[in-house]
Amino acid sequence: MGLSRRRGVDGAGGFVDHTKAVGWPSPRWWLQGERQPRNRARFPLPPPVQPPFLDVRLAARPPVTILRILCALCLLLQPACRAPGLRVCDIPMARDATFDLLPPSALGRSISLEQIVVAKHGEREFTFHCLLEVDPQRLVLVGMTPFNTRAFTIELSDEELSIDVSPGAQLPAEPSRILADLQLALWPEPKIDGLEARLIQTQSGGLGRTWSRGESAVVQVTYSPEMKDFRTPWVGTLLFEQLEQQYTLEVTTVRAETLAP
Repeated sequence: MGLSRRRGVDGAGGFVDHTKAVGWPSPRWWLQGERQPRNRARFPLPPPVQPPFLDVRLAARPPVTILRILCALCLLLQPACRAPGLRVCDIPMARDATFDLLPPSALGRSISLEQIVVAKHGEREFTFHCLLEVDPQRLVLVGMTPFNTRAFTIELSDEELSIDVSPGAQLPAEPSRILADLQLALWPEPKIDGLEARLIQTQSGGLGRTWSRGESAVVQVTYSPEMKDFRTPWVGTLLFEQLEQQYTLEVTTVRAETLAP
């Protein structure tokens, strides 16, 4: 998946040749060249659990045996997304509102983005450089340190969510929450359970999305006026606002490439 197979997309929607440009390497390069994780946490999601066949001979056993089997069934049938910090469904987004991470294929295209993210919460401000690559099989997000080294790598596939953090580095937020905010901004028609989604038009003539509880907006994404439709929501600079939890993410895309299938 090298640069020779990619076509760049400029802010106007045209194509730019990046094959000779010297820029940031693909997130896959970090996975292949530096994949020596020291503190990697991987939580594979188990396959759906089917209730075991209950033999009719259980009726002749003591009641305590049946009670134990029923308790075991209750544990087995719990949803398979309870790994602390690495859940892929029922991610808390606001009061009485949750989000299920969408599969990479739901984006509908294969892309490689280089972005600058400025996160603000109260008087605190945090800026980080990230590389995002998405194809139908998986999503790879690499966060960079101010010294241009890899701080963390988050991978999402249809089966698991994993995180690899470099020694001494810290995540800006919980991995599942990072991807949830990302997908709300970039994926087509994402939904938050417990909130009503709708499209808006800003005063500057740009497009946006909002998720509301009644008349009050809880989460809002405002896109750059350069973004003309939701097929390329990463064009220019977008503003993600969590109005209930009072933090914002200003995301500027400095490089966008369409990957060959």
